[in-house]
Amino acid sequence: MATASKISLSTDVPAIVHVETLDRDATDTTSSLLNHNHTLHDIVFDAVGRHNHIVHHILASFALGADAETLQKQYDQNASYQRPPPPADDDVVNALGGNSKVFFDTMAKPENYSTFLAFFTRKLSSASIPDVLNEYVFDETQLATTIFNRFFAGYYHPLIHLGYGVEFNQPAIVAEALAQACVHSTYLDAFFELTAAAAKTATPDTMVNLLDKIREDPIVSTAAHWEDGQKVRDGVLARAKYEMIAYAAQWRLSAPYTQESLEEAAAEVINADAYFTGAAQHPPKVVKMDFFYMHAVNSSIFLSVFLAQEWIAPPAKAKLVEWKGRLDLALYASRRAPRLLLDEIANYPANDNGREASLLLCWDDMFAAASRFMDDGHTAKFIRALANGERACAPYENNGSKHAGSSVEDGGHGHVNGHANGDKLNGENKHDDRWKIKGDMWRRLAMMVLDSVQPEKGERWARSVGFDEAWNDFGFRKNYSSKNGA
Repeated sequence: MATASKISLSTDVPAIVHVETLDRDATDTTSSLLNHNHTLHDIVFDAVGRHNHIVHHILASFALGADAETLQKQYDQNASYQRPPPPADDDVVNALGGNSKVFFDTMAKPENYSTFLAFFTRKLSSASIPDVLNEYVFDETQLATTIFNRFFAGYYHPLIHLGYGVEFNQPAIVAEALAQACVHSTYLDAFFELTAAAAKTATPDTMVNLLDKIREDPIVSTAAHWEDGQKVRDGVLARAKYEMIAYAAQWRLSAPYTQESLEEAAAEVINADAYFTGAAQHPPKVVKMDFFYMHAVNSSIFLSVFLAQEWIAPPAKAKLVEWKGRLDLALYASRRAPRLLLDEIANYPANDNGREASLLLCWDDMFAAASRFMDDGHTAKFIRALANGERACAPYENNGSKHAGSSVEDGGHGHVNGHANGDKLNGENKHDDRWKIKGDMWRRLAMMVLDSVQPEKGERWARSVGFDEAWNDFGFRKNYSSKNGA
């Protein structure tokens, strides 16, 4: 049984995307490895604050069908560079429960991770996941609002971690996620607060339209500089803060927040994430995904996870969808808002003559390949998120109608998320333009990901793809034809 201090999985896993049959040995190995990680490793592995991805990696690979031997190899490879957790301060742990000043003073300091972990482990030992999250994340207190904001820091890593804890119903992983959020930085707080205020009077627009507006804006699209260390913070929010807020505020949901309207809005974010990540190519250079954009996709699956939880109130679900979409827009801007070439996805894979090839892999084959891949987990997470995207967006592909033209079945790999809400969003007809990625493009994009991370293609990910400098070290495609995406 899973507890606040023990991770315990079963083959009857509640994961939103998973293979039809999960192996018992793999299940037991996953539990053992994650308990080892929980006890022996910090949530980051260096002074820069780079994240420990072991929980994400092992759970994603497990859900996609990795066997016990593969999981052990993946764990060993990534455990080799982790560092031990800092000591917990028992006096502070005791003080956190009744003193908000102590809580705020302890936040945003990575050395306090174990202190927060001990606190939330204690909380989750006596209360349920819903009760703890509704108090510390989804409430409207100043503390809960602050922790909610911090879940989006660090390129969504606390949000991803929380999503895994909720998806697999593991209190110990939820405790890790809460502690991780509490020690993350503060720089997004003002962005979210100012955007929420501006949204009250902003005219709503679609994610796709807002991506176009950002690219066409000479101030926002060039605010980030190549030499900026953190291009959202030091670029977009430093040089085009209020312009960016004006665009982000236009991504807003309107009450009443029905489950149908929430799922449609979440699907729009999921689709836009896949669109700007997959279509940001630089032909004739080889196909590569942006390392930072990839996190927008990898976190998008958890909108579907959170929206499926009946214990999260509709306004909190709406806030999750809004905050996620707003940060996604800022992230797109932060990499110089590259042009988006949809044909790069629609025509993939191309043969040597530059024409679309007939080969199209099935999800089972791609799940198997991703589950075996030896990286730090980003690839398996990416493939899971795209499979979820296909299911989440299928109901709306044809003018927003749930039943028109959808061939996606509810099977062993997950389920279709949501119900139709007609062809309207916030009172306006949005039609097909919101759904750039549709049909077999989800599988084509997954094939692009799997092909692009192969060792012979160079570094697995490009970084900051709107800058020409990001592509300098990558090679050219063979027999490239401008008909294929340029």
